Amino acid sequence: MMWIEKLETSIMTSYKMDKDEIQEMIDQSIVKAMDSHNKTASVISACIGAVLLFFYAHGLLTVVDRIK
Repeated sequence: MMWIEKLETSIMTSYKMDKDEIQEMIDQSIVKAMDSHNKTASVISACIGAVLLFFYAHGLLTVVDRIK
């Protein structure tokens, strides 16, 4: 083994995590992932809504123009 691999191995094995710490890390990562997902989904929904509103308004104005 190279000296850096031995150092990494000794650092990794010098601290043991218990079940509660691991679960807390998992919970934090889930919260972070869901927050990112919700932000992205909100932006996508707003864009789709704006496009649909534009097409609805365009169609409505076209129908009103033909009625005149």
